[in-house]
Amino acid sequence: MLGAIVIAILGVARGARGSSKVQTESQNYNALIECARNMKSAGTYGASGTNLLPAAINRQCIPTTMPVTGTTVSNQFGGAVTLVSTGTGFIFSTAAIPTEVCGGIATDLSQSGAYSTKINGGTGITGPVTVAQADAGCSSDANTIAWTISN
Repeated sequence: MLGAIVIAILGVARGARGSSKVQTESQNYNALIECARNMKSAGTYGASGTNLLPAAINRQCIPTTMPVTGTTVSNQFGGAVTLVSTGTGFIFSTAAIPTEVCGGIATDLSQSGAYSTKINGGTGITGPVTVAQADAGCSSDANTIAWTISN
């Protein structure tokens, strides 16, 4: 009986840590996306393929919980973060996302609108990502999620 209680408590604690990581990453990513949206000038984000991270770093938009080295930004899991212009929009991507938080991050950010979400290079999902879609896509120990923002 005591063993079952300990296992249940450990499971809840592990879930709470995962939830906290989802919340932190979602807040970080939303801050970067909002920063990028503020870079739009004359209807564009610059030439397609332009790396927007240096401008985000110069504008001090990178959350303090995200490591910055030169013009490279990482997430809390050590994965690369990219922010690249598509001309009239941009693609925000993040790598090395553990399975236990991938689905939560994918669904959280897809709720904000104007996104197409790709998980591990799969087919783009327009609009909100369902739990089933996130679980099916987040199949790796180190997942990559990319959001295309078109507004």
